[in-house]
Amino acid sequence: MHKFVSSILLASTLMLVSTPVYARSIIGISIPVNSQSHLSRPAADNVFSAVVSGGVLNINLGIGIIVNPTYPLPGENFALHQDQQVFSTPYIAAWRPDPATSTVTFTFDTPTVVSGVELVQHVFGVTQITGRLGNSLGSLQSLGSVFGPSGDVFGGGSVFVVPTDGVSQIFSFGNTSQAGTVFTFEVNKTVYYEAYGLFRAYPLDAQGNRIPAVVAIPKKFHSQVTSQ
Repeated sequence: MHKFVSSILLASTLMLVSTPVYARSIIGISIPVNSQSHLSRPAADNVFSAVVSGGVLNINLGIGIIVNPTYPLPGENFALHQDQQVFSTPYIAAWRPDPATSTVTFTFDTPTVVSGVELVQHVFGVTQITGRLGNSLGSLQSLGSVFGPSGDVFGGGSVFVVPTDGVSQIFSFGNTSQAGTVFTFEVNKTVYYEAYGLFRAYPLDAQGNRIPAVVAIPKKFHSQVTSQ
């Protein structure tokens, strides 16, 4: 009897070890190539896409830093930075970046509810974003366009979104049920009329927690995940 019970426990343990457990993890992040100005890590590293490789998503290089939990200030640590005067990244109108260069795409390992985005702001930061969620880029459904806690503020060099760099703000879509494996957010409006900076952007799950970047996937499942 003892050997029988031990065999069952051993079999159960092996099953748990060999079965991948995904907890709403980010397995890919991308932005349009050459869409960011100087002082941004994507431009400095020339890395505009991060995907799972060897079971890990690199959050220390290029656009991958957008979900890195640390953010030294200042320096080339912007995840997103557009400056029309210096680098001619286009605004379609005053305070409105071009959607073609200001959209970030996240891929998850499993259908995930996204309730909002936590932005770590620059003083000349982001005031409004639009979120979309689906199971492919062609099936995205709008989560709405929302302002952050600063509201629809705009102006010139003396108007700030936040009092100091590195302040975190929640942009909430109010979504509690719609899920998908692909999420995008687009920067719609900025406090300054022709430039903005953003240090970090963390998609939030249904409970308002940051959705983490995947750190390890069993080797046997690498091709399965990276092919999604």
